[in-house]
Amino acid sequence: MEFLNNLFYWGLSYKNVVDMFALDQYDLQKSILDIMGAPSSFNAIAQEKGQQVKTCSDIYGSTKDELEVKMSEAMQQTMHIIKEYPERFVSTAIGTPKAYAMHLKDNLTIFMRDYNEALREGRYSPEVLPSFDFHHCQFDLAICRYFLFVRESDFDVNFHVASIEEMCRVAGEARIFPLLNADGSISAKLPIVMQDLQQKGYDVEVRKVDYELQKGANAMLR
Repeated sequence: MEFLNNLFYWGLSYKNVVDMFALDQYDLQKSILDIMGAPSSFNAIAQEKGQQVKTCSDIYGSTKDELEVKMSEAMQQTMHIIKEYPERFVSTAIGTPKAYAMHLKDNLTIFMRDYNEALREGRYSPEVLPSFDFHHCQFDLAICRYFLFVRESDFDVNFHVASIEEMCRVAGEARIFPLLNADGSISAKLPIVMQDLQQKGYDVEVRKVDYELQKGANAMLR
């Protein structure tokens, strides 16, 4: 059974996303495609700051009522996992379970407040990997959080490589976080994917980042 699933990652903050992808001030001036991004405050706050972010996932055809139901489920699952398996997380990143629950709730509130307007403005899209309708180099930077490698049991190596190549097609640079599978181990597909991409001529590196919630999840593929 997978230790973590997609619902666990609902409610991240703008700063969480910035830290996990090591986004500096230069990066944040770029046009960013946030791929398979679960509901968070990242897009809404980026908009307030005048930054260009489009977030895509298959959930972004859902109504607010449908998302409210999913959010309640996400909160329950997340808090259950944190309370049952505290040894799997960095205590300073969690704080107390009550404080972390408030962190998630606050970010989901920001997301919901912005959601309908963001849909009208085209800041959310139901596009999914491994192929997009976006134009070649439509964005400057593509980030993919908690999808590739985390769900290694769902997708083969070809899917991972094709997805990353598609990210590089629509943006000049791709970053993927984290590099662990859902059970908390380094993905067995990581070295194979890296070698395949290098053979295809891509510059590939693993870079440490200043974000670690799940122990060991502190690096991205760039």
